[in-house]
Amino acid sequence: MRKFFLLCALLSCLYSATLNITPRQPLQGNSVKLELLTETAVRNASVVFRGKTIPLYLSAPNKYTTMLGTYMDWPTGDYRMTVSYQMNGRRYELPAIFTLQNGQFDVETLVISRQKQEEGATDMTALAKENATLGAAFRAWKQGSYTDGAFVFPLTDTKTPVTSPYGIQRHYKNHQGQPLYSWAHRGIDYAAVLNTPVYAAQNGIIAVAEQMQVHGGTIVIDHGQGIMSIYNHLAKINVKKDQYVTKNALIGYSGNTGHTTGPHLHYGLSVHDVRVNPQEWFGKKW
Repeated sequence: MRKFFLLCALLSCLYSATLNITPRQPLQGNSVKLELLTETAVRNASVVFRGKTIPLYLSAPNKYTTMLGTYMDWPTGDYRMTVSYQMNGRRYELPAIFTLQNGQFDVETLVISRQKQEEGATDMTALAKENATLGAAFRAWKQGSYTDGAFVFPLTDTKTPVTSPYGIQRHYKNHQGQPLYSWAHRGIDYAAVLNTPVYAAQNGIIAVAEQMQVHGGTIVIDHGQGIMSIYNHLAKINVKKDQYVTKNALIGYSGNTGHTTGPHLHYGLSVHDVRVNPQEWFGKKW
């Protein structure tokens, strides 16, 4: 009997797993890295987070990682999840938690010109169709990873001013000052003059490349494993859907197309279908 309990103890130690969460206290809009370390290879590692099952991807022997995204308008407080995996025909579960902190986002009011309204930039029917197209792309990520090192800035001048940061609460008015609608900004706007070259922030496959009525010239690059970069309001698009591009490749030129108040580049990042603050990804290797 003693040998039996000793064997059980040894097996328990052999099959132990460690889960790392970085950071444990992210700000609203930040990304969170999960890292599962096991003593032996496992199968079907995943996490259930906010009702959605997200894979953990093999990144090294006995090491499984994934990224979670948070929105700027999610309530602060504790967020619970369950990481699970299979080994020797059994399913194991690890509960986990992180605490979302206040991102302290500002508010701004933007006026949409008569010309933009006449061009259809405020057409909510068109916006719904475009969101459906983009949403389908964000949910159809590649399982493999194309990333090579850190993400790079999509413009030549890394000091290009930010005209509208991530997370800011926007209130839109028409040219007569009447309220139109409000929403939180899901990317960062950079003050790029017309026809400024725009470059791929990372290796990947072009998931969307088209001129849209509200989003303007739009490119989405699938970097694999749920990570996608977004480029909006382009004057010109130099790539095609399903094309492979490398980091720093010229993909288009900035513009003033779609729902805009002036020339700029809107740059965003989607993490498993959540638009996060892309600023923290520049120069950082997760």
